[in-house]
Amino acid sequence: MLNAWMHSTLFTKTGLDAREIEKEVMAGCANAGDFLRIVMEAMARQQGVERWADCTPDHLLAIPRIKETIPNALIVHIIRDGRDVALSLEKQGWIRPLPWDQGKELQAAALYWEWIVNTGRAHGRALGADYKEVRYEDLVDDPNATLAGLGEFIGQKLDYSEIERVGIGSVSQPNLLRD
Repeated sequence: MLNAWMHSTLFTKTGLDAREIEKEVMAGCANAGDFLRIVMEAMARQQGVERWADCTPDHLLAIPRIKETIPNALIVHIIRDGRDVALSLEKQGWIRPLPWDQGKELQAAALYWEWIVNTGRAHGRALGADYKEVRYEDLVDDPNATLAGLGEFIGQKLDYSEIERVGIGSVSQPNLLRD
């Protein structure tokens, strides 16, 4: 896994030292969760930030495995209005309906949203205090209050004016892995 990642474009974009990260991975990696944690912590250190996050919606399906391999993980489930998500998924072409559902891309996207949100919520209920739901619309409509609650959950002050000042992405290097 390490060899494949180190020869990828994603590794190149991180700017991490290959020898250093290899040493860390070899010393402390017992599973895929450890690998992700080690790599993401190294990237966070390089950027001078305390926390890292992954924002892949499909990872809601793997919450039990994530908690098994990264026991101290906190899960923030940001839920956006399903109508907006379905329209976006349809526009992007990210949902491919089954052959008998051709022409029903919007319905397929809505069903996908419902399934993934319900699955994430079910997994989240099993986590108790390590899971928090945030409504996307609350984050947009009242960012200060929503971020205050989220900050309390993760144990870190989240200052909306500071976030707004630095832009999208991480505090020191926005969108590190984006072109």
